[in-house]
Amino acid sequence: MNKQIIGANLDLAFTELKINATKVHETEKDWLGVALQVWEMEDKEYQKFGLIEHDDWKQEYGWWRNSGCNHAGKNHEFIVKGQRMIGFEEDDHYLHDREYYALEDGEELPQIEFGNLHEYFENYIGISKHENYTYFVHSLAEINNLTKAEIFKQYW
Repeated sequence: MNKQIIGANLDLAFTELKINATKVHETEKDWLGVALQVWEMEDKEYQKFGLIEHDDWKQEYGWWRNSGCNHAGKNHEFIVKGQRMIGFEEDDHYLHDREYYALEDGEELPQIEFGNLHEYFENYIGISKHENYTYFVHSLAEINNLTKAEIFKQYW
């Protein structure tokens, strides 16, 4: 089974460290000039990659993450980039407040919609750091039964 990791600027690292990995997705660069990448490799290469010592990792190799977040909230259905996505519910968020919408008795809360995954992270979850996006992407991919590359392609 292949493994996927998320990071940025990893091209040089895989070349110099002789890790056989394939870039399966890369986002557009954002306003900070950062493009998030999804790399895929076979288990054997992933194990080799995991054995690289901290002191052997150069700053110009970029950064990467391979684990999810520890979000303890409930799952909730959102519309992201026009498509249904299961995400993490923030119970005390104003978008779940009936008074915010001035709803009458019996009226349902509207479906919460975001233009893309980046908007969901910043405006709903409250994160803006690239490294933190990756933790959530790992977990969101899992609960939506998608690969990390698929969740980026579908919702970013």
